[in-house]
Amino acid sequence: MSCLICVSGTGLCIKQTFAASTNAGKDPIAMANQFADSELVPASLLQVSARFSSVLWVELEAGRLHVLRRQKNSSRWQSVVSRPVSIGKAGSGKQLEGDNKTPIGIYSVHDFIGDDELVDFYGVGAFPLNYPNKWDRLLGRTGSGIWLHGLPKSVRTRPRLDSEGCVVIDNKTLDWMTAYIEPERTRVVLGPKMGWSSAEQNQLLSDQLNKRLRDWLNAWSKLDSDAYLDFYHPEFRNGNKDLAEWAYYKRRVNRSKTWISVSAQDVNFFVYPGEKELVVLEYLQRYNSSNFEHTGRKVLFWRRGINGQWQIVYEGSGPL
Repeated sequence: MSCLICVSGTGLCIKQTFAASTNAGKDPIAMANQFADSELVPASLLQVSARFSSVLWVELEAGRLHVLRRQKNSSRWQSVVSRPVSIGKAGSGKQLEGDNKTPIGIYSVHDFIGDDELVDFYGVGAFPLNYPNKWDRLLGRTGSGIWLHGLPKSVRTRPRLDSEGCVVIDNKTLDWMTAYIEPERTRVVLGPKMGWSSAEQNQLLSDQLNKRLRDWLNAWSKLDSDAYLDFYHPEFRNGNKDLAEWAYYKRRVNRSKTWISVSAQDVNFFVYPGEKELVVLEYLQRYNSSNFEHTGRKVLFWRRGINGQWQIVYEGSGPL
């Protein structure tokens, strides 16, 4: 079973509506709760492929983790559990190694470390996260060892601000959550608040982004370098090249081709927390040309430009 973990907040048209659960002492499995307003959907989850069936969502400001399940054959979500968590002693928004802050961003789970491999401090298990991700590295953020893990077995609760940057939850819930978390395919989005939007509003933004993606791929496939490069933000960087260097590189590559065909499958859009007007796209890209072919995962960050159009501010290969 695949899973997406979200700890999210966004500046894009969010309506705050979710009430925190008061059932902290109950069995997580018995804590199902439908949203009162069925027209609301998670604002950050603009487009999530069917392989993601669950969402674990932690609000850093409130210090709560919410587990959501996708309702069958729909974009609606059902609440399954809400539990308190601890985050960094210095709050959130990690920038540097040792700053005792929990990151804000979207991450994946590397693997699961079981109880028999850990000291008691980490409880019954731990899910390491891939901080720093591509965006963190682009911004020069440092640090490592950010985990979602349990409590020492003799401890029942901890204050909200009590870790060195990890997300810490009670052992019973962590053990129960292992059925919902699949390493390497689980996404972890860490942000200040849980936000909700109307389904129509989310669909409108998703449609805009999908059209931009199709038009970008079409310009690329036509070897129209001018049209292709118009999709890139003036502040574009990919870690090694700025926009001018990228343009020179892509024009040189395109001149070596007689034809190109590029397509995208398994497309996922997420509003990126902690940033203004920023969306991350993860997808499977199939690239074929007269002298090269490749299939692999791609990551694009899109930011709305001064002309109101979404433009690519980062492009990279592999997972987020």
